[in-house]
Amino acid sequence: MTVAGAPTAIVNPYAAWTGTPHRGVTGAEAAVAVAAGVGLDLALRSGVAVTASVALMAGVVIALILSRRLVNPQSVALAAASLVTGSFLALRASAWLLPLDLLVSGALLMAACSYARGGSVVDVTVPRLVQRGIQAGLQGLLSPAYLASGLAAAGGGRRGIPAVLRGLALATPVVLVVGLLLASADTVFASFVRFDLATAVGKAIVVCVGAFGFGALLRLTAVRPPPDPAHGVARLGSIEWTILLGSLNLLLGAFAAARLVALSEGGRRVIESAGLTYAEYARSGFFQLLAATVLILVCLLGVRAVADTTGALRLRFHFLSLGVVALTLVAVASALHRLHLYERVFGATMPRLAAKAVCFWIGVVLIALAICITGNRRWFWFATAASGLVVLIALNVMNPEAYVVRRNVDHALQTGRFDGDYVGWLSDDAVPELVRALPRLKPEARVRVLEHVCWGRRYAPDGWWAENASAANAEDARTAACGGQRTAR
Repeated sequence: MTVAGAPTAIVNPYAAWTGTPHRGVTGAEAAVAVAAGVGLDLALRSGVAVTASVALMAGVVIALILSRRLVNPQSVALAAASLVTGSFLALRASAWLLPLDLLVSGALLMAACSYARGGSVVDVTVPRLVQRGIQAGLQGLLSPAYLASGLAAAGGGRRGIPAVLRGLALATPVVLVVGLLLASADTVFASFVRFDLATAVGKAIVVCVGAFGFGALLRLTAVRPPPDPAHGVARLGSIEWTILLGSLNLLLGAFAAARLVALSEGGRRVIESAGLTYAEYARSGFFQLLAATVLILVCLLGVRAVADTTGALRLRFHFLSLGVVALTLVAVASALHRLHLYERVFGATMPRLAAKAVCFWIGVVLIALAICITGNRRWFWFATAASGLVVLIALNVMNPEAYVVRRNVDHALQTGRFDGDYVGWLSDDAVPELVRALPRLKPEARVRVLEHVCWGRRYAPDGWWAENASAANAEDARTAACGGQRTAR
């Protein structure tokens, strides 16, 4: 019953998503937020793939751990994993790896803060992942107010904010007038304080973005995750999913039989009658096979989520699902075989190596799905993310562009063909391997490679924060191969 004239309580409909922080920001954490903003500005000005980016990641992770906000051991592991992938920003220069390293590092850091107070990444589901992602995004909008409350507490409560504003209002005109007078009196001092307004505004914006980003991570560690979504999904009857899975088994079984025929002499004649060489046949079907595999995987996940498998239906569902998984693995193996045939004729490239890595990852995901189906386990999405992370780390460690160079050099020794123009488009990751391969190449290919290697940028970082190990190694290799005959791009 509502009493007339009584104030009506205001209920925040988004409280479950935004959360109420159980902990405020200390003065030290506010200072770290400002330092994170300065670090972001330094990293962006130096080129992102530099030591400053790694230092920024390490500083953020260490600050979160020392603040004792990451009370969940899994969140500490996620933060450490973000630092591992983030460290490659100063070790690699490949455009195929750096965006993934940056994206995965940020995602792992947000996940570490999201699971700071509890929960398990092993039991993650798509709805829960979406909810946590939305909640993390909302913390960015609330970060300025959260940091301001921490600064107010450090400055003596809410009364400290007006005092700070009054102090700034008094100091700003005095500092500007005195600074202008001193600058007009001394040329050297004037060079110290001279600045471009547009540049200063840009730096201020970047610093604010970095500070508010760190504030969002702090706030995310201090709120409870949103409640689990209601499970009101309609069930799919046994007749429907039996027809669907049975049809996929028949279709994929026919494809597996066709692949066996394609490997025979009769299959080669069919391919030639279609006007294709065997290499063209391999290239033409790879991406279609990959797309079909992904579609089948999505279909299996959807059916698994809504299928009615109670009682005796469980055995039938397991049999049909495992059949689809096994035959899909045949399609993945076929895609890899086609890619191998094409690479054997035309050599290795980064897109072909990336496609191999994706095929391998999809194969692991299919095996994990089969295990989860038979064991009714819920760690499928964790296995998917973890295997993807392992593949990304393995690619960074192996230096894929150097691997492509080695493969192409071996291909040139076998066939006499070397694509010198393609290797010229590779990044600094490939330069040391190109220089080492020069004695094994034919004279014309050696001249072409030297043109690309010697026509490279000169590596001259402004300081330790702008260093990159790959660029430094490439500069040493260029110096050894080209000497003083260098042309800067």
